[in-house]
Amino acid sequence: MEFAVAVQGESHRKRELQREHLLAGRRFPCQDRATVNGSLIAADGTAFSFMGISDGHGGTPYFRSHKGAEFALQVVQDIVSRRMDRIQELVVVGDFDTIRSQLALAIVKDWHKLIDQDLAEHPITKEELDYLEGEKPSVAALYRQGQDLYSIYGCTLVSYFATKDFWFAIQIGDGDFALSLDGQEFVLPMPKDEGCFLNQTTSLCDATATKEFRSVAGTQIPKVVLCTSDGVANSFKTEEQVTGFYRSLFNLFVQSEFPQCQELSCKNQNQCDLQCKDALVKEEICRYLPKLSKNGSGDDIALAAIVNFSPADLKEIQALQDYLHGCHIKHHPAAVVDSKEHPEQLMYKYFTKAERGRNAKAKFELALYHYNKADSQMALKKMKSAATAGYVEAMVQLADWYLEGYGGESDPKKARRLYEKAAALGHKDAEQKLAGL
Repeated sequence: MEFAVAVQGESHRKRELQREHLLAGRRFPCQDRATVNGSLIAADGTAFSFMGISDGHGGTPYFRSHKGAEFALQVVQDIVSRRMDRIQELVVVGDFDTIRSQLALAIVKDWHKLIDQDLAEHPITKEELDYLEGEKPSVAALYRQGQDLYSIYGCTLVSYFATKDFWFAIQIGDGDFALSLDGQEFVLPMPKDEGCFLNQTTSLCDATATKEFRSVAGTQIPKVVLCTSDGVANSFKTEEQVTGFYRSLFNLFVQSEFPQCQELSCKNQNQCDLQCKDALVKEEICRYLPKLSKNGSGDDIALAAIVNFSPADLKEIQALQDYLHGCHIKHHPAAVVDSKEHPEQLMYKYFTKAERGRNAKAKFELALYHYNKADSQMALKKMKSAATAGYVEAMVQLADWYLEGYGGESDPKKARRLYEKAAALGHKDAEQKLAGL
């Protein structure tokens, strides 16, 4: 899975609504950019993945920073592709410092080249300078004299690339580079930049930019990698909250039960594939990021992510999709209109597929199905399996059956243990039933 998005910050949206800007038709679009591509081929034939974000400076002097951000992402991907053979030579001998310094020199050089070309093709307009004159006359004077023009395109950069054998991340300025090896524990391994504090940041437009890059590398390919602009981190109070947010993004894929998955909205009702989940997660992230900006930093937000799912992960995600489809058919059998199978058969098929994917809730549903069919032996087998898998509702139901002696299995001691376990997990009915024993 790969994902990249950049959204306008709340402060820019509010600024556009100010009377003077409304009258002038002046817009303040998102200055950040994000990109991701998990299947690139370098000039030497090496397959690699690449992603990055670039945060265009939002102040008035940086009125083309959105272009600067686009150029930054363009040049670093191109450089990595052209120089992958040299990069791999340095990886073999563990010389990551040289990779950083050579990439930094190449990035700044090529970024300057694209800006020079853009200025030649699109000279600074009178309107751009007049507006700047009203807010930053001293800066406008510099630009009129042809000085410090790279600042017009000022931006930061966080980028990552990986082959099957190694990964490398390089950064200048603020923003986050985060990774996780297991999808649960997220770390921020990039060395800190002492030049970044409050609203100040190092930048590609700095005269000393080539010396301001930091980098980090490894040989174990992470399960999850994210690059984000500072609009994310500044929306939280602590680093723990930031990494918690990154964990929640990953959990959207592996745990979230989207209502749409229960509505048989797939083109083929007989198959809810992983592309459905992928699309739903991306839609959810796009809806949430503007809210994060509004309630947090107010800044533009750029986010790029690559998730390397294992076969077991994919099986688990697919099982969840199948379980949700089975649930919808169970409660809305009339919704089945594109299948040759009877709704009950289709429901059973989905739950069985989900059970094979080790979905505990599907085991529970199959137990209830066999209970309704008066098949106590199979019902008990499935319910025990669901309870053993940790599904708390199955624990309580199995305990009820043990108390009533369903299927000839009467065991009050087992029932008590199951109620205690469910109560410890916060199940309120289990607590009440335990108190009544």
